[in-house]
Amino acid sequence: MSSENQSTLEVYERCAVSYLDGSAKHQQLCPEKEAKKRAWLKDFIRDGLAGLPKNARLFEFGSGGGEDVEIFCELGYQITPSDAPDSFLDIMRKKGLNPLKFNILTDEFPGQYDAIYSWRTLVHLTEDDTKLALRKVYQALKPGGRYIFNILNTTGHNNLDEEWVDFDSDYHLGEKRYFKYWQKATLLNLLQSIGFVPKRLEIGGGNDSQRWFYIIVEKPEENRE
Repeated sequence: MSSENQSTLEVYERCAVSYLDGSAKHQQLCPEKEAKKRAWLKDFIRDGLAGLPKNARLFEFGSGGGEDVEIFCELGYQITPSDAPDSFLDIMRKKGLNPLKFNILTDEFPGQYDAIYSWRTLVHLTEDDTKLALRKVYQALKPGGRYIFNILNTTGHNNLDEEWVDFDSDYHLGEKRYFKYWQKATLLNLLQSIGFVPKRLEIGGGNDSQRWFYIIVEKPEENRE
């Protein structure tokens, strides 16, 4: 695990409550807009799970406060949430969830899954750490399994590759976190080199609608072991 990821995890360990409070405050600025974003995310997840039985085995890493678990429940699925900082795990447990302590870079997945989900998580991984994480996700998926995730687009961030930043907005924590940005071609080449088949890729978010890549990929059925 890189020093960039380790330092960012330490920030979240110290600032989990502030981070989640800031997120909630930001969402309250325009409830109608947030409702639309939530509805879009629900449809995106629904698309990623299309055809999977309701008893499919699902896993989320980087769950934060566990906010997206509710979406899966609304769609009729159960998902196992997880995160690395104990502060996030404590918050999820207070909500009645049963998360696992899991670091995508240092821990092995506890089984094989029909779908794996992460949202705003790979953004804190260096290029080498991202490659490792994607390979581990691939190995943990059953044949035909899907990975649903997002990652930051360099086009929406002044064409930077990476940076340490603390925001002046509601996401201000008083400490800088590491962020990695990707070019579309580089990201797609990486995913395909690992063996993933891209099923859906959208670009959106931010003032210029270029901030994020939203991605669904699949592990091919023919890779049966």
